[in-house]
Amino acid sequence: MSRGRKLSFYPPGRAGLKLEGHCIETAARIECRRLEYILFDLKEGDPDQPPVADRLGIIQRFLERTDFMALRARRPELDGRTKMKVVVWERQDGTFTLEDVIPAPDA
Repeated sequence: MSRGRKLSFYPPGRAGLKLEGHCIETAARIECRRLEYILFDLKEGDPDQPPVADRLGIIQRFLERTDFMALRARRPELDGRTKMKVVVWERQDGTFTLEDVIPAPDA
């Protein structure tokens, strides 16, 4: 992968977000932009292209379909004050689940 960008492993239908000083909506926008840059840099036939495109689609649909104000009201820990990693899972019916909410290590 070009420019030393890392691609974490997630099963198909899932994408990860890092909440570090910003809420889940901002984290999704940042990850969307990052994945767009990675996808743009990949060459045709690169084995990373399908997983990057899959994650990008998940994050784009998550941004389009989620009521973030309601989500933050239900899940105040997603406001970005606590460092954590969140795995967004897109279900077959087009809804989303936050499969794992993992406090990030301080280091």
